Amino acid sequence: MLKAPCPSCGGELIFRSKTSVLCVCEYCRSNVVRRDVNLELIGKQSDMLEDMSPLQLGVTGKYKNKRFHIVGRQILAWSDGRWNEWYIVFSDGRDGWISEAQGEYSILFKPTGKFHLPATNEIKDLESLNIGKTYYKRTDYKEVECLASEGELPFQAIEGSRSTVIDFASRNEEFASIELEATGGAHVYAGVFTSLGKLSISGIRVFDGWGRP
Repeated sequence: MLKAPCPSCGGELIFRSKTSVLCVCEYCRSNVVRRDVNLELIGKQSDMLEDMSPLQLGVTGKYKNKRFHIVGRQILAWSDGRWNEWYIVFSDGRDGWISEAQGEYSILFKPTGKFHLPATNEIKDLESLNIGKTYYKRTDYKEVECLASEGELPFQAIEGSRSTVIDFASRNEEFASIELEATGGAHVYAGVFTSLGKLSISGIRVFDGWGRP
């Protein structure tokens, strides 16, 4: 864990994950990039968009008996709507994501099985993907934009940045996703559908008239 003052306002920044490179200051909304032990300002974020998500920074949960904390979020939008990607860090240092779209949840990680990606300019044409022994077939393709982010994240999720997301699914309801950055980088994730109950979520936001999700 790294704690340091924000270069803009002096407020405390906390990088809990060793893989985090961006922290959005909760006091002044500055984007602060970590380069080893040096911090660099790269503009500010707009105020977060209000939504009715029960999740928030600081929420805890469990997956396969390992406890995690939500430490960051990015809001992504495409032509038919928007969704949340919550960055989670486990007590053993591992990290992952909880994807939240229209009340449905999934949990994703960087795959540990072997896989091969073609050249970046060929990824958009992929119709299938093999990760380890699992075969995935392409199910969706969308151009997305980052509307806002908060907390700490493992890449520079700057407001207005654009990327391409290609989704794949297996016969066993597992899924995988490739995110192509406009700069040419590619991130691969694999996961399963889940629920807040299965994740033993604690510390959620509570709304009047709502039961526990």
